[in-house]
Amino acid sequence: MTQALSRLVAAIGLCCVLLGWAGMAAAQSGEAVIDVTPGGFEPIKIAVAPFIAQDAGLTEVAGDMVAVTKADLERSGLFTLIPEEAFI
Repeated sequence: MTQALSRLVAAIGLCCVLLGWAGMAAAQSGEAVIDVTPGGFEPIKIAVAPFIAQDAGLTEVAGDMVAVTKADLERSGLFTLIPEEAFI
C-alpha cells in the first residue's frame, strides 16, 4: 500500500508541475498590446478642380462626380480641401 500511495503522490506532483509549466507558457504567450496615441498628423491640402463636361447633358453628372470626390476625400480625414476661390 505504501508503494502505491507513493506512486500516487508522485503522479499528482508530476501533474502539478506540468500544469504549472503549461500555465506559465500560456501567461507568457499572451496577446500583444499596441498603444496608438495621436501624433502631430496634419491632413494634406488638396484641390479638386471642377470637371468640364464635353456634352451639355453631362454637366450635372460632372458636378455630382466632383461633389462625391470632395466628400469622400474630406470624410477620410486625410485631406483638407482647398476652396475653389483660392485656385490660381
